[in-house]
Amino acid sequence: MRYYALFTLVSLAGFSAAAVLVSRAMALAWRFLAAPIDQLSAPRRARWLFCLRLLPTTFAAIVSLALASAFLQFEPRNTNEDAGRLLLCLAALTLGLAGMALARAARSVASDSSLWSLLRHCRQWTSKDGASASILDTTYPVAAVAGVFQPRLVLSARVLRECTPDELDAIVAHERAHVRRRDNLTRALLLALPDRWLAPHVAREIEAAWTRAAEEAADAEGAGAVGSTRAILAATLIRVARMADGAPPAWMPGLAFYQGADLEHRVRALLNEPRRDSHIVILVECAAVTAAVTVTIGSFANSLALHTLIESGVRLLP
Repeated sequence: MRYYALFTLVSLAGFSAAAVLVSRAMALAWRFLAAPIDQLSAPRRARWLFCLRLLPTTFAAIVSLALASAFLQFEPRNTNEDAGRLLLCLAALTLGLAGMALARAARSVASDSSLWSLLRHCRQWTSKDGASASILDTTYPVAAVAGVFQPRLVLSARVLRECTPDELDAIVAHERAHVRRRDNLTRALLLALPDRWLAPHVAREIEAAWTRAAEEAADAEGAGAVGSTRAILAATLIRVARMADGAPPAWMPGLAFYQGADLEHRVRALLNEPRRDSHIVILVECAAVTAAVTVTIGSFANSLALHTLIESGVRLLP
């Protein structure tokens, strides 16, 4: 087999092999990590969930790059080795995962573009502090930020009509928090991860937990620490929830002010004292970052050992 063909197969197969192993490990670890992570403050919980969900793809990419580097350094240019069926299957799996991820990303972009086309024909509204929003004539109480790179506030006419000025300020503050946190971009990245189909049930659970954490974090940031402001936002959540007399429309953005779930939990979080994370959590974060850096450096520092592994895999795998 030609040099570059074998190089491509080794790199692709390394990605899928690492992704499968780490995805299965993540699925097992999630049973024990879900409860402790749920006790963290909302911003930190969202960050941890995002990192956990990103772990299989990130680790697989590091492994793939490290194998590619080792191959380029030590493999003879005149190699004529043939890859086994397992290596070919693993490489094909990587291509399949990438294709499904691209298809999902394309659907997300198409949906986003369709909504943007709709918003261009909507009337505009400006809040007293200068925030602008597109107003949709729909009976469902829509309040959300649409768009990944140029997020825009979307409100339904019913929300604008039935909410008080203080409640509208609370909604705008919540949605602005989403924009500052770049939650729409984070959600788009999560939905486009290629390892999503390796452990789909766990991936959906982690993504749903991240969505809840992102909403709570936007609540906390938008309302701040003032009790009266937090109470207004809690009351606004209840008012908007009472407007919902059916299922959310299919075109509604994924991170909306009210989606029909977790209402009681969000209201209680706003009315209770904000959670404080212990110093142990910070130490765990530092240890995790140190471990990640060590693994990355170690992967590229042992190129000769990796090349030996490549040689064994090419020769011994069926």
